[in-house]
Amino acid sequence: MCILKHDIQQNTTNMCIMKKGSQLIIALVITMFIVACSSSQKEITIVNFEREQKGESYTDNVKFSDGSYLVMVQEWGPSNSLAEFFDTEGKRIATWASASECYTQYIVYNYDKSGKLLNMRKLFFENFADAHRRKNGELSWDDESVNEKYYAMERKLENEYFGSYDDEEYQNADSLSYITFRRKIDQIDYSVVDTMWCQQVNFEYNQEGELLKITTIANADVDQDFQSVIEANDNYMLNYQIIPSASFWESDINGGCLFLQVDKVRVGTEESAEPVAIRYFDGIKAFEKYLNDNTGSEYKVYSEYTDDERGRDVTTIRYSTNDADNTIVTVLRSSSPNTEISTWQNGKMVERKVVSAYGTEIEKITYAYLPTGVNVRYNEYDYKTKRLRFVRNEFLNKPDYGQVWETGATLSAITQYWWNHNLD
Repeated sequence: MCILKHDIQQNTTNMCIMKKGSQLIIALVITMFIVACSSSQKEITIVNFEREQKGESYTDNVKFSDGSYLVMVQEWGPSNSLAEFFDTEGKRIATWASASECYTQYIVYNYDKSGKLLNMRKLFFENFADAHRRKNGELSWDDESVNEKYYAMERKLENEYFGSYDDEEYQNADSLSYITFRRKIDQIDYSVVDTMWCQQVNFEYNQEGELLKITTIANADVDQDFQSVIEANDNYMLNYQIIPSASFWESDINGGCLFLQVDKVRVGTEESAEPVAIRYFDGIKAFEKYLNDNTGSEYKVYSEYTDDERGRDVTTIRYSTNDADNTIVTVLRSSSPNTEISTWQNGKMVERKVVSAYGTEIEKITYAYLPTGVNVRYNEYDYKTKRLRFVRNEFLNKPDYGQVWETGATLSAITQYWWNHNLD
């Protein structure tokens, strides 16, 4: 009996050894297969680099070995630039946008197999070292060894994305940066977001491919201290565009950047107190559009920045018509008790007035259009006589209405108004 028991135990032991041996062999085969597959995927290289020079401005056209390509435009005066990386199907997979007096904006884009945008990630390299300083509580710049530690961390990150300039394989720093960044695009894991120096926007779709939700993942270390969620529902659908700022090429201070513009548009034609459209820029609500059969269209325009006491300033712009079929534009600002009202005739302003919260006209300007120019008459409220009094006349070749008066009752016009008043 003891001999039988010993034989059974021995057989069991042999079987376990054989089983473990088989598992090791399978694991080894899988590892070798993965290594073989990885080695068969050749590292992307630059196969063609052309620079077209026009004075101080130039354009780089770069083709990579996998068929993807890059177009980089560098303008001069101001020295703004835009580099766009494209995949083999022409989808934009990364951008570098820059105004000469600002940090470069780096964005990478990730798509599903059908070509729908899944993720849009902004990389704030300038935030990396400071974010880690704050995390570790090492905010003093007096200790050189601490400073060098964070400088080294920053250099390591930049080398990872743009290459080390000690690399002699490439003829110039531009080609090194292009190829290093192009390789890095394919290595990014969008399921992990380091919000200390990255901001990511995720796009969710239903089975029919309709956009359901846009979520921004960010924190205060990357300039925005919110988690923005924009959702579609039974009453609203979502559309988006990635657009350049209004002064992209013109300004070296607030140009050279791309924005995610999202429109939340009401579905159906039923009259409702809800807005017919809401427009967002980078997750921030910029304005709402309302329609009313009696008063025409109305926009509520929100300031980009929040005042500690007032919150976000709101400018309400209403468009309507009077009995003479003139367009009346009424502007109310939450930061002011006064209302600005302008009257337009055939695309030209004929009158502009400012009315106090008590209904008193405190300023009035009239425009008389002549073949040789326009006569502008200014009137102001006299607090002694308690009535408007004439102040002066001006004769101009062309009237200057100001930014708001140049806009019309369209989404694009109100968008321009928002740019003018938030990014100047």
